[in-house]
Amino acid sequence: MAGFTFSDEMLHSTWRNVLRVVACGASFALRRLVNTTFEHLRDQWHVIGRREKPRVVKTGPYAWVRHPIYSSVLVQQALWSIMFWSYVPLVGLGITAFAFAIKMPIEESLIQKDDLDAIRDEYRFLPLGCRA
Repeated sequence: MAGFTFSDEMLHSTWRNVLRVVACGASFALRRLVNTTFEHLRDQWHVIGRREKPRVVKTGPYAWVRHPIYSSVLVQQALWSIMFWSYVPLVGLGITAFAFAIKMPIEESLIQKDDLDAIRDEYRFLPLGCRA
């Protein structure tokens, strides 16, 4: 695993450790944001399948970002790169971002079929620059 770390010459060890602790703290804050996101989803979220009467959630984190869970996954992978001082999570970040770039337009089209009026004029930020 030592072969996959960032160079020790990038930062002094003290600053590197401070940065890693800050990334760890940010990871806890991000976890709180994810919990808040699920609280706002309530009955609209399910592991498998779609809800019978879906609606577009526009409260909490969804007021700012259309896909806050996807955004938090991407941010968490960037934080892991700092926490573990390794570029391996950045490879995972690229793979995940590619998968989300394929998955999000599919989900957006399904939402538009269900509730076109609710999503038509949405201009909230989408991760990866995707637009519905």
